[in-house]
Amino acid sequence: MNRLKRYFATLALCAAGCSTGAADDASDLLFDVTFDQYQVRADKAGGKSGTLSFASPDLQLRMWKGVKNKKNAITLSGSEVLDYGMKGNFDPRQGTVSFWVSPVNWKPSEPVFQRFFTAYQPGFVFMVYKYHVPNQLLFYIQFRDKNRKQHVYTASAIVQDSDWTLNKWHKLDVTWDSKGMKLYVDGVLPKVVTGRSPHSIPSTIFKTPLTFPAAAANGKIFLSEKVANGKLFKRESITAFDELKIYNRPLTAEEIKKNTELIIPTRFGEKQEKPMINIPRSTAAIVHDGNVDPAEWRDAVMVPIRKPFELNASNRSSFNCAYLKRNDNHLLIGLKSSSEAFLTKEKKHDGHVYSDDNFEFHLVSPDGKKYQFVVNSAGVVFDSLNRKKTWNSGAVCKAVSKKGSWSAELVIPLTS
Repeated sequence: MNRLKRYFATLALCAAGCSTGAADDASDLLFDVTFDQYQVRADKAGGKSGTLSFASPDLQLRMWKGVKNKKNAITLSGSEVLDYGMKGNFDPRQGTVSFWVSPVNWKPSEPVFQRFFTAYQPGFVFMVYKYHVPNQLLFYIQFRDKNRKQHVYTASAIVQDSDWTLNKWHKLDVTWDSKGMKLYVDGVLPKVVTGRSPHSIPSTIFKTPLTFPAAAANGKIFLSEKVANGKLFKRESITAFDELKIYNRPLTAEEIKKNTELIIPTRFGEKQEKPMINIPRSTAAIVHDGNVDPAEWRDAVMVPIRKPFELNASNRSSFNCAYLKRNDNHLLIGLKSSSEAFLTKEKKHDGHVYSDDNFEFHLVSPDGKKYQFVVNSAGVVFDSLNRKKTWNSGAVCKAVSKKGSWSAELVIPLTS
C-alpha cells in the first residue's frame, strides 16, 4: 500500500443517500408573446398587443421551431425590428424582461453587435445585447434624471462559442429597480470575472436609489434592430427569439431559476464528479480503543453520511460520520453511527463482513488501484486490492458497540 503514503486521491464512503408554488404570479405579467399562434400579436398585453410596424405579422410562412422544439418562435435579421408600444407593456421604473434567444448564423466571439431587446423613449434607453467585444453580453440602462443629468449603468456576462452553438437556445433574464440591476443567463447569475475583457459583473448596485421615468406614450419596446453593414454590424446576422415576457417587478433568483427549468431542466448533476477530500496530517495521537473521542479527532476532516434503512417494517434513519486524518506512518479513520448494530455475525478476517451492519469505504489511487475496506461492530476487517481479498493491508480495527450506537477506529499502515 505504498501508493497511499503519497496519494489520498479519492475517497468514497459507500452509504446510500437520502432526503428526508408557482414561479411567478400571473398578475405581475404585463406582456407575453409566445409566437405559438404563428403571429406576432402578444398573447397578453397590458397595453396594445399588436406590432407597430413589423412587415410580416403573420408567421405562417416563416415558421421556426421554438425552445425545446415547441410550437413556434421567430427569427429576425439585422434588417428587421419587431416593435410594440411601451405604455402598459413595460414599466421603466422596475421589472423583469425574460426571453429565449438562439444564434442562427453568428458566434459570440465575432466582434460585432447583436441587439436582442430594447426599450426606448426620450431620455431613457434600455438594452440587452451582445457587445462588439467578443463573448461579452451587456444589460445597459441610460437615462436623464430630473436635472437632465445623464446616467449610464451596466451589468455584464461572458458567453462562449462552445456553449452558444448555432441554434441552441439560451434564456436571458434582466431585473431592475431603483436599487440595482441584474443579468441572468440560463436561469442563474454568472460568476464574477474582473480585471480583463470580456468581463462578467452580472449584478450592479446603484450608489444611491434612482428614480426612473414612467412609460411615455411614444415609448417603444422591440426585438432585434435594423442596422447598416459596417465594421461592427451585419445585416445578415439572424437571431431566433421565443417566449418574451415582461413583468412589473424584479423576479427573485429562485423564480427565474424555476421558470428556466420549466422549459429546460437544470444540467446540474449531469456529469458525476468523484467526491474529493483533503486528509490533514496530524501529530495528535489517538487512544486506539474504538471510542471516537471528539478531543482526539478534533484535527481530522469529518465526512457526514446520511443512510436510510428499513427495519422491522418501520422506517428509521441514522446519522453516521467518518473522521479522517494521517500521520507519517498511518491513515487513521474514526467511524460513528447513531444507530445500534443489530447484526454482527462475522468474526473472521476477510469473511462476510459486508453482510453485517458495517462501514465500507474505498480508496482509489491516481494510477487506478482500488482499495476496499469493510468493518463491522466487532472490529473485524475485510480488505481487498483490485477486488482481490488475498491482499492484506495490515489494518487494525477496534470497535465499541453500545445500546443505540456503535463506533470504530481503523488504523491502516501506509507501508503495507
